[in-house]
Amino acid sequence: MKKLNIDPAHSNKPSAIEYRLKRALGAANVAGQFLAGIDLDLFGESLQEARRLAARLESLVSDMRSAAPQKRVHVKRADKPAPAPKGKRGRPRKVVAPVQTLDGALEAVEAQLTEAAPPAQLAAAAE
Repeated sequence: MKKLNIDPAHSNKPSAIEYRLKRALGAANVAGQFLAGIDLDLFGESLQEARRLAARLESLVSDMRSAAPQKRVHVKRADKPAPAPKGKRGRPRKVVAPVQTLDGALEAVEAQLTEAAPPAQLAAAAE
């Protein structure tokens, strides 16, 4: 049978505590199953007492598992701004704004004017 590392000097990290309690619960469960497999007529009251103690041990370790410290979940925080993309040698890349031609700018202004006033008003204003 494999030796249980239940020594608290081993580690006090929540994950280590959870692991040791899981192993102890498994061992208590195996002990209870072993005692349940023995014929009661052979040992009588002492076997009943041992079965009761094994069941109590299993429930105690189960309660300890539910009271053990929880593992911490590390989550990246979303409120941090994204870092600038880096180019060669760790320098930030130059972000080039899209170049707009004169024709494109005129078309954009004309589209805004068309949305603001119907074409009938534009034709009347042109006369």
